[in-house]
Amino acid sequence: VHGGDVIAVHLSFLLGRFPYAFNKCGWILVWGGSFSIWSGFHFLFKIGKNDTSACTEYPLNDCPIYALFDWHYPYRTGLIVCALAVVAPALFGGLYT
Repeated sequence: VHGGDVIAVHLSFLLGRFPYAFNKCGWILVWGGSFSIWSGFHFLFKIGKNDTSACTEYPLNDCPIYALFDWHYPYRTGLIVCALAVVAPALFGGLYT
C-alpha cells in the first residue's frame, strides 16, 4: 500500500523542479525513527491487530503491524529498520541534490 506512494513521491521529486536541500533529510530520519520506535512499542505492549485483519502465525495481540516489521525476529527486523530509517533517507536525499 505505502510502497506505491513512496515511488510516486520520489518520481515527482526526481522529475519535478521542487526545491530541496540535503539538510532537510533529517526530517525523514525523524519520521522513520518514530515509526520504528512505535513498531517496537506495538510489539512490547502486545497491541496486536483487530480481528478483521488477523494474522495466522500469532495470537491477535502478538500480530505485527506489517510482516516486514516482525519483532519476533529482532535481528532481521533491526537490519530492515536500519536500512529503511537510516540508510535509505540519506541515499534518496543525495539523489535530489
